[in-house]
Amino acid sequence: MEANTTEPETYSFATTGVPRPFVSPFLESLSLSMGQVEPNSLMEVLSRTIYGSNMILGAGGSLDTTYRICHAVFNELPIPEELTKGDSVYEEITDHLEFLKIPRSYESVMKCYRETLQHAKAAKYLITRIVIHRQRFDEATFKEANRLLTYNDDPSPQEPWGGDGNYRQWGMTRDPRFLDPLQIPSAMLGMITELAMEMESLDTTPLPLKPEDDIQERIWKACRFCHRFILIHPFVDGNGRLYRLFLTTLLLRAGIPPAVYGLYIPDRMRHEQAEASCYTQDYQMLLNVADLVAFGPGEQLIKFVHEHTCCWWDSPGNYMRTFLHVTGQSTGQVLEYPAASKMHPR
Repeated sequence: MEANTTEPETYSFATTGVPRPFVSPFLESLSLSMGQVEPNSLMEVLSRTIYGSNMILGAGGSLDTTYRICHAVFNELPIPEELTKGDSVYEEITDHLEFLKIPRSYESVMKCYRETLQHAKAAKYLITRIVIHRQRFDEATFKEANRLLTYNDDPSPQEPWGGDGNYRQWGMTRDPRFLDPLQIPSAMLGMITELAMEMESLDTTPLPLKPEDDIQERIWKACRFCHRFILIHPFVDGNGRLYRLFLTTLLLRAGIPPAVYGLYIPDRMRHEQAEASCYTQDYQMLLNVADLVAFGPGEQLIKFVHEHTCCWWDSPGNYMRTFLHVTGQSTGQVLEYPAASKMHPR
């Protein structure tokens, strides 16, 4: 994604008439789609969603780093593709790796940075296309999201980039939990066709005045397609994070905020159990397309997702205060836009 070098406006005005910092067209449009949710609330909650998804795999940077990167990506501000030693975010990621007891090197720092940056870019792509522009999922959308998500996210020579948005091929390592690779194209086409009909029906049904009226049904439908995606496991890399982005996008399209989870170890373990409940095979032979119709959605997955949307767009505890601080929006701070060689100050 090319950097947006247009100088942002200094202020726009909320409905209250109170001036607030520049908000990108992406955030303005998403705010309108979600019923005039404050842009900072959108960014804070989506940032925690991305951070939690990364931490489930031990990927990405700290929550503070995720806040900084998501704030830049969602506000369409210039953001560097590379960091240099001495940059504030480079040092911040170094501290994060030390806390996790992961060996620190330039490659490991850049891996964390790119995992977070590409995750944010993939999220913005899907939300723009599916939620804001109200387009349907198609094969090209899934492939581009996977390409963005995994693009050059491991700079070490031993791990060349392999996530090019193409499906798994026959002859690769096979896992009996997942679909036979030869059947992935037809399975994805079947899921996409069914999803298109579901979205058409959803778009003609007005959102309820009270979210709790049919939130359970909408979550059930989102989990149904995510369960199928988990079993298809279509790509070489990035399937777990893409399934979670798929879930976030489906929930947003249905007028429901994202499920936020994975911030803490016990919660990651609960998610692991919920995802594992989707695998019901005896593992004696590869899954095939006909099996997918009989599965899902798993009750554990539905329950887990429902529980983790309970805060809606609220930011519990000190999350919003931290977000405002690290993005330079606390009282008395001046927001410094990222330049070509740095991010926001720590």
